[in-house]
Amino acid sequence: MRGLIRWNPTLWALCAVLSAGGCKSCGDGQPPPPGQPGPAIEPLEGRLSLTSVEPGRVPVGQPSSVVVRGAGFERGATVSFGDQQAVKVTVLNPNQLAVDLGALPAGRYDATVRNPDGASATLRAALLVEGTASSSCDPATVYFETDRSTLGADGKGAVASRAACYASANAAVRVEGHADERGTTDYNLALGERRAIAVKAELVERGVAEDRVSTTSFGEEQPVDDGHNDAAWSKNRRAEVSVGR
Repeated sequence: MRGLIRWNPTLWALCAVLSAGGCKSCGDGQPPPPGQPGPAIEPLEGRLSLTSVEPGRVPVGQPSSVVVRGAGFERGATVSFGDQQAVKVTVLNPNQLAVDLGALPAGRYDATVRNPDGASATLRAALLVEGTASSSCDPATVYFETDRSTLGADGKGAVASRAACYASANAAVRVEGHADERGTTDYNLALGERRAIAVKAELVERGVAEDRVSTTSFGEEQPVDDGHNDAAWSKNRRAEVSVGR
């Protein structure tokens, strides 16, 4: 009969194999032919990554604790939120870090974990610090040596202990510089101003917005001790920091 295909046992067997078992080189999960690379498989185990920070919200101006979750955490890892490094980091296991934070200003912060080998990973907008900070931060007084405007260790400590509150307060920060009675009026006014500026620089270094800090000098005009001896003068060589005035 015209158009009738003659039956061929060999051809029939080949078609049966192809239709039932498939071609081994057609992506059916079998190894590729020799010399042909297989699909790239990216190992995930042990890779440093961040998935969440819990809780994701903490109050402004208060120390807090959070848990950072992810993978690949190693002993000695550090954690930072923005440019603020965590006070303490405890590696609970390769997937969890217990993190103690200092007081942070209001805002949303990226979280970054760094392992001792230099590997790092960042989770964007991982932590929200919210709320309205109180403007009733404790005032600070910084004392100076005679004719000096450089902060000593005690002065830096006085600023550091209140800097987080000043940074998060929704109010202006005022620094007043003072001098003892010795020296001319003009000299003491200039010295008081240098002292105020030095304290402002320390505040800014510790996170207080520069445009919120103002300085003024009273020279010798506002002593806290009216005596005329070293004990009185040491109290009057000072800069005073206050918020909301």
